[in-house]
Amino acid sequence: MKCSQRFSYRESLLAEIANGFWKALARLSYGDSMRKAQALVKAIALAEK
Repeated sequence: MKCSQRFSYRESLLAEIANGFWKALARLSYGDSMRKAQALVKAIALAEK
């Protein structure tokens, strides 16, 4: 059963973004990844409104 069948399109899209984000995060230095994490949190917060 695909994720898109259990979750809405928006939720599956956010999951894809988060998955790619964490993969990129693993390749970055800690300080740079923290700035990107904060930017992602802000982007998600804006998307929630």
